Amino acid sequence: LVVTFFSLFIAIYAAFVGSASYPVATEIVSTRLRSWTVGAAVSLSYLLAWVTSFCSPFFINPENMNWGAKYGYIWAASNFVTSIFVFFFLPELKGRTLEEIDELFERGIPAWKFKTTKTTIMDEALKEVQTKDSHVEKAKSPDQVVEETRLE
Repeated sequence: LVVTFFSLFIAIYAAFVGSASYPVATEIVSTRLRSWTVGAAVSLSYLLAWVTSFCSPFFINPENMNWGAKYGYIWAASNFVTSIFVFFFLPELKGRTLEEIDELFERGIPAWKFKTTKTTIMDEALKEVQTKDSHVEKAKSPDQVVEETRLE
């Protein structure tokens, strides 16, 4: 029974959480902190995996704790805590650029409001480009500069 539920847990983890953790870890952090954050997350993941694999035999071994299938309560509690964390602290990033994500974090927007909050960084960038374009139009064209140079 324990092996069955452990296998089921590993299959579900690998299909959903495990495959989503790396993309989320790389998209949700600031660009300048990305390499450090991903390295720290992977290191912590390996450490926790080692602790789990080291402690698991003691929990289910009849000579030690003899929990047997009760060992699943640890996983149920950890999954409950993780689901609460995901709901309250993991923002929706679909359709957002890295710059928009940085802006939302800088403004201190709660994770559950990321989806509905309007960002201004793209509007500001568009205005900046339009301002530069209008200054370029007012300047002399390259042909005019070449003609003036020939005349001198």
